[in-house]
Amino acid sequence: MKSAVTPEQIHQVVVDVVTEKLSAYDERADESVLDEPIAQLPFDSLDSLEVTHELERRLHLQTDAAVVAAFETFREYVPYLQSLVEPSWQQD
Repeated sequence: MKSAVTPEQIHQVVVDVVTEKLSAYDERADESVLDEPIAQLPFDSLDSLEVTHELERRLHLQTDAAVVAAFETFREYVPYLQSLVEPSWQQD
């Protein structure tokens, strides 16, 4: 089953999800938030789970919520998500 988005669209989906979550804290954010260390964002563990689940929902994929902790920034996390989606787009 193909993902609802292409690997190229994942970047924007991550920007959208993270900036929407930051808006709950009255934090103004744009694409540059992807370069902020995840540990310095005002997210608690529940927020991180919610971001992961929202990414899974929008990207139609499953990932381990703990995996995001292996990345320093969300920009570094994007290629990992792309690697999960690419195989479905290579199948025809």
